[in-house]
This record gives sequence, C-alpha cells and structure tokens, in this order.
Amino acid sequence: MKNPVSVLSEIVDLIAPYTTNNLIIPKGALYHTDPTYTGDLYYGSLWGDPPQQYIYSNNLFYLTDALTSNFTRFEVDTLLPYMEANHLITIGDSADIVLVTDINEDTNILTTTAGKYSHVAGEPIRILGKQCVVQSDYNSGIPNIIDIASDIPILKGANLIVINSADYSTYITYEITNINSVFTSGDIYYYELTLDTALLLHLTYGDFIYIQSHPFYISKTLPMPLHYITNRELGPFFLDYMKAEMVDVTVDVKYQYNLYDTNNNILLSGALVQNTPVLYADIPASSFMLGDIIKGTVSYTTTGAFVGKYNEDGEFQMFLPFVTGIIPPTGIEWEADLFSPVNSSFFIQWKNGKHKVEAITANANKTITIIPYYDMEVSGILIGAKGEVGSYFTITDWKVNKKAYKLDFSILAKVNNQEHWLGSDILFKPLFPVIADIQFAFDKTNYDNGTIFI
Repeated sequence: MKNPVSVLSEIVDLIAPYTTNNLIIPKGALYHTDPTYTGDLYYGSLWGDPPQQYIYSNNLFYLTDALTSNFTRFEVDTLLPYMEANHLITIGDSADIVLVTDINEDTNILTTTAGKYSHVAGEPIRILGKQCVVQSDYNSGIPNIIDIASDIPILKGANLIVINSADYSTYITYEITNINSVFTSGDIYYYELTLDTALLLHLTYGDFIYIQSHPFYISKTLPMPLHYITNRELGPFFLDYMKAEMVDVTVDVKYQYNLYDTNNNILLSGALVQNTPVLYADIPASSFMLGDIIKGTVSYTTTGAFVGKYNEDGEFQMFLPFVTGIIPPTGIEWEADLFSPVNSSFFIQWKNGKHKVEAITANANKTITIIPYYDMEVSGILIGAKGEVGSYFTITDWKVNKKAYKLDFSILAKVNNQEHWLGSDILFKPLFPVIADIQFAFDKTNYDNGTIFI
C-alpha cells in the first residue's frame, strides 16, 4: 500500500508536469479563532473581509483649516469612533501636543488646551494617549508600582505617559510590565500596575496621566474551532498568528492568551510565542492514516477506528512525526481502545523516549492509557504491533484527560502609522492532519474541484 502522501505527490506531479521537484508536507487547514472580531477594538480598524480580516492602527485624522498659535478650537475632517474628550493629540510634524477638553460631534470641532504653533490645513493629527487618574501619592524614585483608574481597559505591555511640562510639550514614557490586580466599579477599571522603572516625578492622588493610544484588541471568551469538513474537534494544534510589517519596520506586538478547560481552569496562559504547541486535545484515529508506514498496511473503519494490518512477517510499524519537537505538559495522558481478532503485542513509543508494550487478547477489547514522557522533547509517535500474518488490530481516537474547551486573548501593537503593520487574530494549526484534510475530487479538467492543504 502506498503512503497517502506519496499518492498526493504523484497527483501534484500530474497537475504540474513541468515542475521537476515537489515536496509534499501534509497539514491541517488554518483556523481563525475570532474571524469577525467579536470583542473590543481600540485605536484600530479592520482591513479585509472575514475570515481574512486584519487589525491595523487607525488613530489618524486631519486638520480642516489653518491655525495660528495659541488656538483652542478647530475643525477636523472626521471623528474616529473611539475619539473622546480627555485624549492627548499631536498636530502636525511639529508634534504640537494638546489635550482635548470637548468634542462637538455635529460640527467635528474640538476644544483643546492652547496649542504652541501655527498649522496649515490638511496637517495630520494623531491620538497620543487616554487620560487616567492616579489613585495615591507617590514620591519620585519609589518602587515601580502605581494604582490608577481608567475608563478603558489596560493591557500588559502598554505604555504609560506622564506629562512633565505645563504646556504638554514633554513627557516620560513607562512600560507596564505587569498588571498586579484589577477590579471594576461601574464603568471604571481600577488597576495596580508594575512599571519597567521607578517613577521619575512626584505624583499625587487625582493627578492625570495617560495610556498611550496604540491599537489593541480584547476578545470575548471563544469556543475551540471545529474541523471545517467533519465539524469535529481538531486534535492537538499549534497556536499562531499572522502579521505583516513594512520593510525595515519592526513592530513590537504582544499577544496574550488563556486556554481553559470545561471548569474554567486555566491550562495554558501567557505571552504567545508563534507556533506554540498545545496537546490538550483528543488525537483522532484518522491522523495515523497519514503517518509513515514502515511495516504492514493501513485502513480506516466506518466507525472511525484506525486499522493496522500485519505484513508477511506478522508485523506492523508506523511513525507519526511532529512538525517540531514538543515537550508534553506534566500530567497529560490519553486513553484509547485496542482490539485484535488474534493474540498480539502492541507498543507505543514517544520518539526519543522509552516504549510501552501492551498484550492484546484475541477478540477482547482493551482500554490502554498512553502516557508521554514529561521531561524530554519528543519528535513523534511510533506505533508497532506483532500478531499473525493476514490479521490486524484496531485503535480508536485517543481521549485526553485534560482538554482545552475555550480561550480568550488580547493583542497590543506598538505602532502609530496605518501602513506599518497588519495583524491577525489567534490562529489554530492542527498538529496532525486527518483524512478529511485531503479529500478532494479529481476529474482531470477541474483540478480545484476539492481542497488540498499542503
């Protein structure tokens, strides 16, 4: 029996006969966790159409008329949806910084503190920061912890701006390295924050400071995506995201996430590193159909069980490789049902680790527990069995003891220019493909009649 990947490779060679080298690497489809962005987006907008939508910075608007120095009122071309009073804005290339004190939504006229410079019509205006209120007294040089009240949420990694001049022309920026605590009262969030350095200025209760207005997104709690064909769970997966940056521009982007079990216990959380493997999922038996068959042949039952058929020596062996090495989380394990019509021995080895041998009694179902090795990186799963020539064994889906059921996440991009960055929601990439991922129709004339992910 040919490996299914080999068959796919031959099909691709037929479709592209002039291609001299084809390397086929099967993978599952890409799944967006929040393709319509059902959560809350601040200081950004969406580009594209679902599911291919991406966040970009949108804090830019323009001056309608010329201004002379010491202005306090002016008209703008548009009002952004999150533009409210108590925002700092910058006007023009001179970075004239003023505080918006009132907005007339009917006329697009802003009232502000006095500007320092003159400006011409059409100069760009950018939102710099949103006002929040200091909740205690702090001396300069104290430990880097501060309590503030804000009417918008604040994310770890955001910048805190402290004005150090009466005309708003200069300020000090701190990065929030941790959110120690938060509670809400009405529409106000109360935070205790840790900053990257100690405060350089004396602050008192009621002083105004500002959260820098970089684009950020906070999702709702979302269910795990299901396979787009089978509507079943995806199995183990990678967490990832997509981004696009302008050439020679590097944007500091911070993705944070939480994965929960059915009781709302957190299984995984923290800063998301691209291609983070997650094993808190069942492993579909059909995943083994696309492994490397070393001895014997394979098939798949209508009830969803993997079938390994013994070769002429009564042996079967296959290897299901991981895309990358993975260290399984402590405490995770799976259960699966084994069956063979003949007495057989069966083993599973987490590659680089020891293997476990199970004896199968003829015509008796056996539930086995599959425990990985928690203290080492593994590169795949090796399955082997020995029975009688012409016979077989079956194994069902592997059921995990700790399963991820839902997630939430946030995105913060430290960028101001619209053209510098695009970012996606969090993506799921199945660790193992299943048979449905390569189902297609091949009619020799309409080559895109089905779907192949490679």
